[in-house]
Amino acid sequence: MNYSQLFQAKNGCGEQVPFVKFWKNFIRQKNFESADFYLKLMRLFQAIKIAIGRMPSGLRTATFLCALFSVCVPLSFLPGWHINDTPVSITEFWLCGGGPIVFTFGIVCGLLAYGFLCARRWSRSLFVIAILSLTFPAVYFDPAAQVESFAIPVVFGALAFWYVFYRKTVRIYFSV
Repeated sequence: MNYSQLFQAKNGCGEQVPFVKFWKNFIRQKNFESADFYLKLMRLFQAIKIAIGRMPSGLRTATFLCALFSVCVPLSFLPGWHINDTPVSITEFWLCGGGPIVFTFGIVCGLLAYGFLCARRWSRSLFVIAILSLTFPAVYFDPAAQVESFAIPVVFGALAFWYVFYRKTVRIYFSV
């Protein structure tokens, strides 16, 4: 059994088909005027709308921002970056560490948006870890950094920890 056989879906005839094939057929439909395509698309949007409607307002805002910042993944491959006001090529940007940082940030934000929409408990811990990891550049790259560059992410991390683990509405949303 290969990986694509783990996820099974039924086609229109009721036969089991691999999920990958089902997804490719959904994306590659040539006839976008078919009712089946729009029905599937509307189900997806309806599920997202219901999930967002159930969320507390602060978590809804965090989900929106994480979904917005997940755009960093494709942006990390585009040219036009500047380092210290000097234009650099995409290769230089990746070699100096900017590309991997932007790419990883986009992946983490995408995971957080998914975790918040689906009410996954692991997303709460990842959210706090992501905020606290903002202290790393301040300490690692500039040892003589000011207290604010270290203290502000720690304070926001503490607030995020309280919000996602102790706020009653958020705990109810994650069914803890």
